[in-house]
This record gives sequence, structure tokens and C-alpha cells, in this order.
Amino acid sequence: LLPLLLLLLLLRSRSRSCSCSSCRRRRRRTKAMATNLLLSASERKYISSGVQENIRSDGRHRMDQRFFDVKTNVILNANGSAQIQIDRTDVLVAVKISIEEPAVSTPRKGRFECSVECASSASMRFGDKGARILNSQLTSALQKMLEASIDLDALCIVPRKQCWAVFVDAVVLDSSGNLSDALSMATYAALKTTTLPVVEVVKAEESNEIIVEVSEDPFETTPLKLLDVPVTVTLTKIGSSFVMDATAEEESCMSAMVTFGTDSNGKICFTRKRGIGGISEKLLMEMMKIASSSGKTIVDKVEEQIAKQNQ
Repeated sequence: LLPLLLLLLLLRSRSRSCSCSSCRRRRRRTKAMATNLLLSASERKYISSGVQENIRSDGRHRMDQRFFDVKTNVILNANGSAQIQIDRTDVLVAVKISIEEPAVSTPRKGRFECSVECASSASMRFGDKGARILNSQLTSALQKMLEASIDLDALCIVPRKQCWAVFVDAVVLDSSGNLSDALSMATYAALKTTTLPVVEVVKAEESNEIIVEVSEDPFETTPLKLLDVPVTVTLTKIGSSFVMDATAEEESCMSAMVTFGTDSNGKICFTRKRGIGGISEKLLMEMMKIASSSGKTIVDKVEEQIAKQNQ
């Protein structure tokens, strides 16, 4: 009896998940990235088999993107704003500009900060802790994406004293999958429509103090100087194939997900992989080609919608 009990305890200990710190962190990240949708085994099999047959559950092919609608200047008291809707995914981005002191390390440059928050209607899907983790991940990703997109030198007003600070605030109102791409497109449209008030730097006659006069005329503005704002293309691996613009249900079945940042010319600026599944070199090269061509197409579509609203 004793050898049998020892054998049962050994088998039970081997079946447990690894409790090392790296594995725990990986499981937490994977759980935060998932949409936490409870799908049955038959639902997962239905979605996965449909992807392999190039017929997804919503009728699209693997490389088909859902229709998206971009609206700009939706917040009147913001310097730039945009809202995008992709199915039930709904993201609102506002850009606010204010005069601040430059950072000590960069006295001749402006500043910019990003913030992403899931609304309560969207957070219920992730849970309270999952929403906080997701907010942090999306904020960090957006900050890194925009690091080389805004001309910080052009935001300097008076070196070491005053500069423009750009605050990009995004709110996820709802999510039905592909949140990263929706956030990047809304941010792209918001920054493209952002304007700065005209300022004049003068010196006081008596004290020689530098005074910055900001025009209060709403028509005296200049566009925010941008370098090349990227958009992201996320490709989700399900089984041995990958799909574009995954739904929340498809994301729950994924083994890996790769986000590519592309500029207006289709050049890939950065990549970010999530999930614990592996991707072969051949499949990754195929993903890069798809992301490059799709990124340029997405930028053209967003620019077209912005132009129509500015007419």
C-alpha cells in the first residue's frame, strides 16, 4: 500500500503546473492578454477548423479585415480627437496640449505622455485585475509606438523654460477583439487632426522677462508636427494558420499573436509577440509580407476617411 501511495503522490506532483516565478509571470501575461471568454471544446474546435478551411465563423477569409469607421474631432475641448468602431470594438482617443516645463534631461525638447484605460463596460470582460494589467500593457505599447512619431524638437518654446506637452488619452469603450490595431488607428487619426495654438515669445521692457503669449483665436492654429505615425497590424495564429483582425472568440483560441508596426510606406518599424506558441521562420516571413502590404492599405483607408470629414 505504501509504494502505491508514493506513486500517486509522485504522479500528482508531476501533473501540477510549474510554480517558478518565470512560469507564473508568463501565465499571468497570457491570462491578461486573453479575453477570458468561456468557450466550450466544441466551439474552439469549430473556430479552429474554420480557420484551417479559410472560412471563419463570421464568414470572412483569413486575411479579411472587418469594416471600420473613423470619426474625427469628436471632442470639442480637445486639440485633436478620434473615435473608431470595428464591430463592437469602440476606442476613443483625445489629444490635449498644454504649456509645461521641459524635462531636465531634454531641456530643448517637448514632452508627451500616453494613457489607456478600459471603461467599466469593457473591463467587465477582463475582470478588475485583468483590466489594470491590460491598461498598463496598452499604455506602455502606445508610448513606445509614438516615441519616434512626434517631433519633440518642434515642441520647444523657450529652451529650459517652457515647451508644449502632448497628452494622448485613450478610452476603450468596448472590445470585440483586435484592440491593439483599433487603438493605433484611432491614435493615428487623432494626432493627424491635432493643432497647436499660435504662440509669440516676447521680452518685457522693464524686467527682460520672457513672456509667452498664446493666441486665443481658434482659427490661429498650426498642425502638430509629426514624423511618421505608425499603425499596427496584428496577426493571430490559430492552429497552423494565422488570421488578420481576430475577433474576441478567435483570440481565445490563439496560440500566438504578432503585432507589426508599419508606417505609411509599409515599412515595418517594430514587432511584438504575445502568447506561448511558437512561430516558424517561414510563417513569420509570410506574416511580415502580409503586415507590410496591409499596413499601407490601412493608412490609406484612415487618411481617406479623415479627408472626407475635413471637406
